[in-house]
Amino acid sequence: LGEGVMLGTDLPVAEVAIDEGVALDGTRSVRFHATERTRRFPERVQHLPVQPGTATRVRAQFRADNLRVEYQQREDQVGLSLTWVDSMGNAVSAPQLAQGRLTSHPWELLELNSVAPAGATMARVGLMSAVSGTSWFDGITVAVGD
Repeated sequence: LGEGVMLGTDLPVAEVAIDEGVALDGTRSVRFHATERTRRFPERVQHLPVQPGTATRVRAQFRADNLRVEYQQREDQVGLSLTWVDSMGNAVSAPQLAQGRLTSHPWELLELNSVAPAGATMARVGLMSAVSGTSWFDGITVAVGD
């Protein structure tokens, strides 16, 4: 889990779990759940090796149940992110976000397409839902190619 978002204090922490009861293309998904009392929202991240100049496509299916903004939460902190980082873990580009939609809805595709910039050695792919309600991510793919 990554640091994610913190609103003033680090407790209570949003729930991030593997959900074996909800899935789109397999037997489980990643579930995020928070309420208006939640102050810390971890991000689920994975680092993948890349070469500069490599085209990369990241996709995830996203589902929501009563996602809403409360207290100091922001609607732009829900979705799939991609950040290019160097060998020391420092960002060499601004994070890109495929923003997830609030309210309740069935599975929807989130997608990012980008080219690894000079100095990038890793793609940092993140899933985040820093608002109240429940969201799921499934079918996450990373395609690296021409």
